[in-house]
Amino acid sequence: MGGLAGAVLCAATGFVLISLAWPRGAALRSDLLLKASLGLGGGLGFFSFLYFLSLVFCIPARTLAVMEVVIFVLLSILLWIRSHSSHGQSLFQSTANMSASLLGQILAAGFTLSLMGSLYRCLKELATNPNGTGWDAFAIWNLHGRFLFRGGEHWRDGFSSLIPWFHPDYPLLLPGSIAHFWSYLGRETTLVPAALAFAFTFSTVALLFSAVSALRGRNQSLLAGVMLLGTPSFLRQGMSQYADIPLGFFLLAAIVLLSLADRVPQSSFSLLALSGFMMGCAAWTKNEGLLFLTAFLVARLGILLARENWPTRLRHMAPLAATIVPILLLIGYFKLSLAPPGELFSSASSMLQKAIEPHRYWMIARWFLRDFLRFGGWILIPGTLLVIAYPMILGKDAESRSGTGMAVSVWTLVLAAIGYFAIYVITPYDLRWHLMWSLDRLFLQLWPSVLFLVFVAVRTPESAMSLGNPEPEGI
Repeated sequence: MGGLAGAVLCAATGFVLISLAWPRGAALRSDLLLKASLGLGGGLGFFSFLYFLSLVFCIPARTLAVMEVVIFVLLSILLWIRSHSSHGQSLFQSTANMSASLLGQILAAGFTLSLMGSLYRCLKELATNPNGTGWDAFAIWNLHGRFLFRGGEHWRDGFSSLIPWFHPDYPLLLPGSIAHFWSYLGRETTLVPAALAFAFTFSTVALLFSAVSALRGRNQSLLAGVMLLGTPSFLRQGMSQYADIPLGFFLLAAIVLLSLADRVPQSSFSLLALSGFMMGCAAWTKNEGLLFLTAFLVARLGILLARENWPTRLRHMAPLAATIVPILLLIGYFKLSLAPPGELFSSASSMLQKAIEPHRYWMIARWFLRDFLRFGGWILIPGTLLVIAYPMILGKDAESRSGTGMAVSVWTLVLAAIGYFAIYVITPYDLRWHLMWSLDRLFLQLWPSVLFLVFVAVRTPESAMSLGNPEPEGI
């Protein structure tokens, strides 16, 4: 099977999976961009799991390709049967102004120019640096993919701690995807990791735009899209072929699906299951994904314990468990049976010693504050200040107060940031070096989700103007 056919099969399978879990009654063509952007990442995650299992159970590449085609056909038949009950309407269409106004035209023009400029810049960057930029691209993620592809029956030998800075304990969604598409082609090519970097970067933009549009209207989604495309280090990091932007995509996908589940309670089971799957994919992308998953479950369970009775708690946690538990079992097998121990938690005594040194906390706090203001590589005004100013000026939307999804999402990001801080406290590396080379990327992992939550929670410009300029209400 050729590489292009494999890519189409992967994206189509993801789209069908998302469509099957979409609320009943919605037409197949409704929310198309939203489902397509979720489906691209979901398909890559699903195929990465299948590829890893094929390695574990020694399934030949051709047999795996046939299995994937069969899975797609069966899922498509199920979707075709289910689509007969659709009534041809989107269940998430926002009632906000869809903007034929001058403001809407200006925003649409700004977004279009930003998108075209970003596409040109990213394609030029990939053509100039097909192997990615920075050490991690070729020495970790792409090299892991090469070990999986070249290893044959000895692929397990690639998980060795003898290679300096190889990090064999890192999860395999990105390397597995690279090796999988190389197996379709029958050869290695730098086009595959470059295409994956491009796909995850612009799928993140498409997901943010389409999700905010569905929940808050087109003007708000255009503003959110411009903010993300206008973040210089987002595009630069996306084209680097690191795993931070894919990780940010899956975190955003999980939070978006959680918010959509609040909007359609009768279909919340399937949407929550999808949210759990996306969070599981985050854990399979990078070690920080396990931190996100833990924060997500703690926030979800904590809020349910505070607000709901036991039957409701079980009803809301069961779909998450249905998709998260199998993925955790797979990650557990990889971590315990294949990968050597990670470096962060290698010495309990060293971790304890660092945890009681007050100057480390002060240094990390200063770096967090400084990077909060300069993160993203903005030239004039930091994007974080714009995101703070926007809700202060326009005020919070009343509808955003309902449901648990918003509260769970906010607490997930807060707990993840606290987790970042704690990891820096106990890091075995030089603290200043570790902060300098990683903190900006960690903030980028959270940035798309922060933008989604802000632009969903805040009143739209036309809504604020129609109310005459009320007292602003911060978020």
